[in-house]
Amino acid sequence: MSTRILTLLTCGLLAAVGATQCFAADDGSAQALHKKHCVACHGTEVYTRETRTVESFPALKTQVRRCEMALELDWTDEKISAVSQYLNNRFYHFKP
Repeated sequence: MSTRILTLLTCGLLAAVGATQCFAADDGSAQALHKKHCVACHGTEVYTRETRTVESFPALKTQVRRCEMALELDWTDEKISAVSQYLNNRFYHFKP
């Protein structure tokens, strides 16, 4: 079974049991969006520096939304969530 199908099945199951968030960051699209738009302004050091200002998953999602708006990308909520989850999985490791 493909990763995309497994992600969709997992999202459906989580929705059925009342989970409020489900992210599809596994398919590489969030990574591609990050590489294309985020790394254009800054490298990954912003995520790992000792003085980083993002200290929770909600704050991370808010920061992704701020950057998206500043760059006038017109991302959907799903893209913002997926990029936020990608960054969380890769760098932050907050509990969403």
